[in-house]
Amino acid sequence: MKNIYKIILGLSLIVVGCQQGVDIDVSIIPDKPFIKSITLANMDSTGIIRNPISQTNVIDTINFIDSVFVKDRSVNFSNIWAQASLEEGCTIEPLGDSPAFGEYGDFSKPTKYKVISPTGRSAEWTVVVDFEKIVINCKVDNWVGNIFCSDGIWSSYSPGYCTGTKVSSSCDRLNLTFPFWDDEALMATFELELGDYDPELFSGKITLLDDVHLVGSGYDVTFHKGDAGTYSLLSGVMELVIDFSGYDIGDDKYKFTIKGQ
Repeated sequence: MKNIYKIILGLSLIVVGCQQGVDIDVSIIPDKPFIKSITLANMDSTGIIRNPISQTNVIDTINFIDSVFVKDRSVNFSNIWAQASLEEGCTIEPLGDSPAFGEYGDFSKPTKYKVISPTGRSAEWTVVVDFEKIVINCKVDNWVGNIFCSDGIWSSYSPGYCTGTKVSSSCDRLNLTFPFWDDEALMATFELELGDYDPELFSGKITLLDDVHLVGSGYDVTFHKGDAGTYSLLSGVMELVIDFSGYDIGDDKYKFTIKGQ
């Protein structure tokens, strides 16, 4: 029995000795202190459930910057939920007054974080949340060609077709042609001018440049020149609101919704 005990003790010492001599291959330990992406979300109306926000991450692993671009320009960056996806085994901690991930915080200005890999290598990251950059080449292009026009007074009389035509090479001028009340005898062409747009909201005002006088099918009506509503380059929608006379519609403003392609 004593001999068996001695044999077991000897084997244990051999195993321990072998383990002490093992070299660990440090090259297999993850060593990238990188952010892979940031996910954003909003509170819903109950203040509990998170609604995902569509975003695009642009990762710069040389300067350690994650630029997060959001398309929806109604998002309030001062109170959004955020979570970070990291490279394998990494941890992250906020620096200064930067909000912690996994909860709501203020991302209206650049925030900074320290990311640490399993080897101990670290990097200081800057997270920048901003609206997606939009390049507008020509304002009226949204509404050139066959488009959708809806009558805002009597939807059942919406025109069966509607055409937008750019005036010369102007990006501010658009002629909108359609049969009013879907009546070929009342063909209307609105000469519209799109004013400057707000660089934050990408919306602006519309002007009807000339009166539009329509006589036919027993009607004699006029759309009067002047302020004619608003347009949105983000949604591709015009909300026309035009002074109107010659027929009792219950209002002196006629409304149309014009949707681009």
